[in-house]
Amino acid sequence: MTATPDIIRLKYSSDGDAAIRAAIATSGTDPITTGELVVGIEDFRVRLYSKDATGRIVEAVSGTSPPTIDGGDFNTAFPVLNIGDVYGGGYYGGLISFSENYVATHALIVSPKDVGEFNLQYKTTNTAEAGAASDKDGYANTQNVNDINHPAAQYARTLNISGYTDWYIPSRFELDILYYYLKPSTAANSTSKTFVNTIAMTDPPRNEYTASNPLRTSATVFQTGESQVFIPLVGAFATYYGSSTQVTGSTTIRSQTFHNSTYATSGFTATTRFRAIRKIAL
Repeated sequence: MTATPDIIRLKYSSDGDAAIRAAIATSGTDPITTGELVVGIEDFRVRLYSKDATGRIVEAVSGTSPPTIDGGDFNTAFPVLNIGDVYGGGYYGGLISFSENYVATHALIVSPKDVGEFNLQYKTTNTAEAGAASDKDGYANTQNVNDINHPAAQYARTLNISGYTDWYIPSRFELDILYYYLKPSTAANSTSKTFVNTIAMTDPPRNEYTASNPLRTSATVFQTGESQVFIPLVGAFATYYGSSTQVTGSTTIRSQTFHNSTYATSGFTATTRFRAIRKIAL
C-alpha cells in the first residue's frame, strides 16, 4: 500500500547500517530527517512503498533497484493508511503531533457526512465564557461545554457511530489539518495565514500554505460533488466550518472555509456547520 510521508516508528536490526540507510531512503523531497541510523528503534519520516501482511518492510525506493531490508519491520499497532481510507468508524484524515515535536501521537478520523455533519448553534446565548479556548485539543473543548446550552457540542458528544462514542468538534488546529489533507477542489489556497499550527505534521511543516500547496485531496470521496466532501461553496459564497476553539473574551468561535482555507469567526448563536471527528492514540 502506498502511503504519504508520515512519522513511522521503524524497528531494525542489522550489521549493515549503510544498506539499511540506502534501503529506506526516499525519493524526491521526502528525506529522512533524523540523521544517521544506529541499531535500535527510532522515528523516521519515510515513504512506505510496499509491505507484506505482517508489516515487515518488503522494499523501499532506492535508485532503480529497490533493495530488500533484512530484519526491519514497521510497528503495525496502527495500520498504514491512505488519506480517506475507511477506518475507526469514519475516514482517516491524517496524523497529528499532540506533543508538538513532529512525532505522531494520534490519527484523526472524520465522521461519515450523513450523521457527523450538522448545522447547529455553538451556544444558545451570546455570553462569554472560559474553558474551551484550546487551539489544539478539540476533545477537551467539546467536553468542557457539553450541555444543553451548547447544542453543537452536545450533538457531537452524543454521537454513536459504529460503536464509537468519542466524537467531538475539531479544534482550530485540527480543522486546519483536515483542510490540508481533504481540500475538495483545485482552487488556489489563501496565503494569509496568521498562526503556526504546532500539531501539524504536513509538508511543508505546520501547514504553511502556498497558493498551490496543498493540492486537491487524493481521496476521491472528499472531492467536490462526492459523498464525503467538506462543502467549499454554496453558489458563489464560501461555506465555513466551525471549530470548538473559542476566541478568548468574546462570543465567537474560530471557523474555516474549505474553499481556499480562509479563516474567520462565527458567532455563538449563529447556525454554523460542523463536522465531528475522533482521534486514535498511536
